[in-house]
Amino acid sequence: AHAGARCTDCLCCLIFVVCIGAMGALAVFGAIHGNSQVLQRFVNGRDSHGRLCGVDGPVKDFRDVFFTLPVRSDPVMAASGELRPGIKNELKAVCTKKCPQSTSATSERQNSTAREGDL
Repeated sequence: AHAGARCTDCLCCLIFVVCIGAMGALAVFGAIHGNSQVLQRFVNGRDSHGRLCGVDGPVKDFRDVFFTLPVRSDPVMAASGELRPGIKNELKAVCTKKCPQSTSATSERQNSTAREGDL
């Protein structure tokens, strides 16, 4: 290496190491004393009825969330490349075992998605 090279930011390095240690301590404290239901709400998705996918009774076997649009709806993206205005109001979250691999996966979706009539 270079002769005479030395650490020029020792104070910043020390502050960084202390911050990393504090984050680790907070993570351990949260794991021990935290509310696991809050973490579960963060990790698991919810359907349009507010049920936790893979957790709540009727959707316990459907752990993934798939966002759907009404049949024959306008494209999600506007010509400008931005999300179409109002699209978030049209999205419907559905708990599913496996997300469809294509837009024409009607039979796949019927077999793997928790349908309203089944719940």
